[in-house]
Amino acid sequence: IWSFTNDVVSIFKIDCAGFGGFQSSFAVKAAAPVILLLFFCVTKVGSIVTSKVLNKPQLNMTIDRMINDFMSLMFTFFSAISALSLLLFKCIPSPNNTTTLSEDLSVICWDSPAWQSL
Repeated sequence: IWSFTNDVVSIFKIDCAGFGGFQSSFAVKAAAPVILLLFFCVTKVGSIVTSKVLNKPQLNMTIDRMINDFMSLMFTFFSAISALSLLLFKCIPSPNNTTTLSEDLSVICWDSPAWQSL
């Protein structure tokens, strides 16, 4: 039931957005923390604009609170981020005396152009 914590992007169906291949889904998963940081920055800008428009300074989110919230999420999903960074090195032996990537058995480790492009 908690398997999504190791693959946060799995709660979304990224295949429907055209990211069905291993390389493109890996790129989306690797970019997820950066995208999350952008969401936090947009939220910060939105709180600044809202506080100026409504003339309520208490609506302006402090930068230390934003950093705390972002880093709390990074800490929560640290195991997923670490597992993703080591995913390229999880190779399993194949019957034809080669090693293939455990996530995508069509990628031959160390030698294939697909693996080297990752």
